[in-house]
Amino acid sequence: MIKLTVLFMLVLNISPGYAQYECGNPTMYWLEANQVVNDSESLKIVKGFLRAYQEKNLDRFGSLLHPDATWIQPGENRISGTKKSRAEILQMFARMFELSDTTVKLADIRFFDSGSNAVGCVLHWQAAQPIGRVLDVASVGIFTVENGQIISVRIMSENLTAENSFWGKK
Repeated sequence: MIKLTVLFMLVLNISPGYAQYECGNPTMYWLEANQVVNDSESLKIVKGFLRAYQEKNLDRFGSLLHPDATWIQPGENRISGTKKSRAEILQMFARMFELSDTTVKLADIRFFDSGSNAVGCVLHWQAAQPIGRVLDVASVGIFTVENGQIISVRIMSENLTAENSFWGKK
């Protein structure tokens, strides 16, 4: 039996959805903006991780990353590349704070639960540098969780040119 799972995010004021297509039998699940649902354990971990980032709770933030976690950050800039440990990921975030003069923030997050160990997120990043550069971009993050910790993250940006310009060349 072949099973194909598709995660899609529509931005034009349409509710996020999760579709599952199994051997010609599509099933659609829609979540309205204020609908209460039971989050998967993986979604709870990712929400906790990103909430800890927003609250600058570095102990909680770091504890939700596996020591050997990987983070793939696209682009050709000073924060891009593949990070291969919790320490390297935390260094990347510290560098983001430094390069943005501590202004970098997650202005908005939309979560997409697969019901398994994968969680998708739309992350809206904002930052400003004293020299006048401004970052205002969205990215998609695919988080994988095992045993209560994030083991991998892959980021895709809506505007790599803007990110490369803001973060500066390697």
